[in-house]
Amino acid sequence: MRRVATLAALGLLLGAGVAGAGPLDDARTYFEAGSQAYEAGDYLTAIRSLEESYRLAPKPPIAFSLAQAYRKQYVVEQQLPLLRRAVELYRKYIEDVKQGGRREDAVQHLSTLQPELTRLEGSGGGGEAGPVEQPKKTQLMVLSLTKGSQASIGGGALGRVPLTREVPAGEHKIHVEAPGYFAQDLDGVALEGQLVVVKVDLKPQPALLRVRAKSGADISLDGRLVGSTPLRQPVQAAAGKHFLAVTLRGHHPFTRELTVERGRELALDAPLSRTSQRRASFWVLGGAGLLLLGGGVTTTLALTAQSSAEDLLDKRDSVGLTPTELRDYNKKIERRDNMVTASYVLYGSAAVAGVTGILLYLMDTPRVQAPIEPMLAPGAVGARISRRF
Repeated sequence: MRRVATLAALGLLLGAGVAGAGPLDDARTYFEAGSQAYEAGDYLTAIRSLEESYRLAPKPPIAFSLAQAYRKQYVVEQQLPLLRRAVELYRKYIEDVKQGGRREDAVQHLSTLQPELTRLEGSGGGGEAGPVEQPKKTQLMVLSLTKGSQASIGGGALGRVPLTREVPAGEHKIHVEAPGYFAQDLDGVALEGQLVVVKVDLKPQPALLRVRAKSGADISLDGRLVGSTPLRQPVQAAAGKHFLAVTLRGHHPFTRELTVERGRELALDAPLSRTSQRRASFWVLGGAGLLLLGGGVTTTLALTAQSSAEDLLDKRDSVGLTPTELRDYNKKIERRDNMVTASYVLYGSAAVAGVTGILLYLMDTPRVQAPIEPMLAPGAVGARISRRF
């Protein structure tokens, strides 16, 4: 946490300069390199990187980090120049930072180191304060802020980043990789007698999501439509938590909160069951079909009665009808009229039922209520409002 805070403070300090300024960018890079080397226990490389950062941008956070590296290396080597430089830098930090920051830590370390420095110098130690002369080694250092990254220089074995190698001056092949990130190959140019830092930012691989569901279902991720089934290719998503919704008209939606990882594929089955409204629409449409069939039957009966009545009517015009035939004629006319009325009723009912069934079918659209998540932002507290889709 302290290193993160120091990096953030340094970023603010260096960010106050002109955007894109080369020396400030270089100072930030060397500071990050020194910080990673310090955490890896490579204090000599940390000293060399931080001295260069401090030369380019003499800021208090860099001075404190450099003092820490000298203090650690003094514990290893017990060399007076290392101790002297650590004391000098702690004093400089205390002078520049009147309160806050790492002032208390600097005071505490100084209270321990100053008596030891006084004792050693009193016993015959000499020399002037100032940067400790570093060996003029030609080195390449690979730096990456990607967690778990490894690198190789000149085709050598992979090593944990930050990776520092002593190399001949000139161009060298660098390979950097990390789980869940795209590997990167590039060239680094080593300069004679210098430590050259090559910073590599790896691009994260997307997480892959493959959803299996009924054909035609819509797949939404965090409220955004990303595809329909069947999927030809997996859905790509940023690593982390997401809200998945699979919807299909006439079916209950499938929803799930899931976590996906970089470079990993997650396969998921999304069972979709029909809604009661969809089942009701089928029953109503089936009833409309039966009513329509009934209308067809009554229409046929009406036409049959009409045809028989016309035959009797033709006979009446030619030879006349007996009283029995006349009663039969009137019955057929009445039957025809009844069947016509029944047909109108059945066709009308079939139309109403058909329209109702179609509306039930078309309006059976699933709605998904996304979860409401708390939202914290600088100067604001609230919640992310869910939306329907």
